[in-house]
Amino acid sequence: MIQSGSVKLNGLVEKRRSKKLWSTDKVEVEGVEVDVGKEVNERSYVWKRKEKTVKESNQQEGKKKNKVEEEKLFKGEFRSEEWREERKKKKYERKLKNKKGDKKTLKLSFNTSLSTRTPTDDEIKLIESDLLKRQAHKELREFNEADDIRVYMQLDHKVEINDDDGQWWIGN
Repeated sequence: MIQSGSVKLNGLVEKRRSKKLWSTDKVEVEGVEVDVGKEVNERSYVWKRKEKTVKESNQQEGKKKNKVEEEKLFKGEFRSEEWREERKKKKYERKLKNKKGDKKTLKLSFNTSLSTRTPTDDEIKLIESDLLKRQAHKELREFNEADDIRVYMQLDHKVEINDDDGQWWIGN
């Protein structure tokens, strides 16, 4: 019956015999539609995973509860977008921390031929520190912040940046 294609799950033909059903699913067999969540509630079934019941000490029980909560976390049940973004940042920070002794170097170089004037040493230090901040934001995939720094540099310092060529210069 199932493999013949006469069973529909959420409006689509389902041919798998051991397909896991969720409380939000709707199953249709021979024109009769059944709401899985409603049927489970009417029959007093419990949506709970079975766990081994072994007598343990209080300390072990506490560890077990923490482990169950951690499992829920890593299955994505409690994950939010803010959590995911924070985790990406922490991962990137760990990578940077593991690169001990590596000094951050600027990936862009000053192009004197395109520049309309020669900046002072203080200006170069200020511009390069801003470029390093922009580069760090790009590596963290914070492109809005990197774009804000680029616009600030264009307006305040007249700095033009070409990431493709890896160059910067002072324009008009």
